[in-house]
Amino acid sequence: MNSIDIAIIIIILSSSTLGIYWGLIRQVLSTAGLIAGIVLASRYGSNVADTLSSFVQNDIITQVLGFLFVMVAVSGLSSLLASLLHRFVGLLFLGWLDHLAGGILGFAQAALACAVLITVGAAVPEQNWLDTLNDSQIAPVLLSAFGGILDLLPASFQFATQIVFGLT
Repeated sequence: MNSIDIAIIIIILSSSTLGIYWGLIRQVLSTAGLIAGIVLASRYGSNVADTLSSFVQNDIITQVLGFLFVMVAVSGLSSLLASLLHRFVGLLFLGWLDHLAGGILGFAQAALACAVLITVGAAVPEQNWLDTLNDSQIAPVLLSAFGGILDLLPASFQFATQIVFGLT
């Protein structure tokens, strides 16, 4: 187990705990925002990267930053909307079942987010970073679990993941 694995565990446990606290409805909207963020980042991240290229000279880094900017912005707006809806409407009260389902969905959302970050991070051309990713025990499991969704990501990120982890 390395630092990547520890970070993944912390992220997943934190998101599961937040999911338990938030409940199902807020977590559903937050997860939908993450998925929408991934789709929109795959489509428009390169546009943001083009804008960033005047500030950052490395094309790979600008692609990673452009993708992450769009994904985080859309996901963050969705989470904000979910919080506002929950506050003003108080949508669903199923008691403990609402919170349990939120925790389960929080786990899945964090696992997906980590898989996306690993895929995008594999494109960063820093050998120590790539060695750490390659030594991770949890990262390949997440990449296998979310393979279909990760196919939505730009081909350059998928290719980097295949090289780092030897996945097809």
